[in-house]
Amino acid sequence: MKSDEKHIERINDFLEAIGVESLDIRLEMVDHIASEIENSVDDINAFFKDDGFQTPFLKYMLSRKDGILKRYNNQVKQLNWYYLKKLCKELFSLLLKPKFSFTITLLILVLVNFGSVYFKELSILFFTTVIVLYVYTAIKIQFFLKRFKELRFIKFYSRIISLFSLLILIFPSYIDVYIEGNYSEFIMYQSLFTLIITALIHFNFHRKSEIIKNKYNFLIQ
Repeated sequence: MKSDEKHIERINDFLEAIGVESLDIRLEMVDHIASEIENSVDDINAFFKDDGFQTPFLKYMLSRKDGILKRYNNQVKQLNWYYLKKLCKELFSLLLKPKFSFTITLLILVLVNFGSVYFKELSILFFTTVIVLYVYTAIKIQFFLKRFKELRFIKFYSRIISLFSLLILIFPSYIDVYIEGNYSEFIMYQSLFTLIITALIHFNFHRKSEIIKNKYNFLIQ
């Protein structure tokens, strides 16, 4: 049985009451605890039924209070580093998904078989796709940042996408691709690499933002 909004709100309220102030970390903990309860409790409604201090939910949460606070304090101390490690793990996990790995393999095969003949066209195609995807992702992050400004992970993604703009300008250089026309197979592979990184960041952010909007929007409003 799935937890409903009232159950999720109870978990969130408990975490907030014991001092889990960071909304980002709290939402992650809410998701983790809700999944644990769903997997281990047969009657969730009875588990959350309000019965004073005898509520099974309250007993369960109090028994885990020290561990929750210890984990929270550790994450707060190194929040940016925590987000960076988490992002790397998520991007690697996304890279291993069959659809993504199949697409990358297909693109590499196209480059190996046709790159030496069409490296100019492929360089322009990949790099243009990078620019379009980058602009779309940047706009989406800024829109999400205005709507959910309390979420620090959005600010983290905003900084990542700002730094990533340097990669687009330098590796490969838009001057080489669009202005000087210095096309080569090397630039073609650079463009593909940049496209893969851009796509990974885009799809991972899209996944996380959809979870927030669909599952926890009511906690943030």
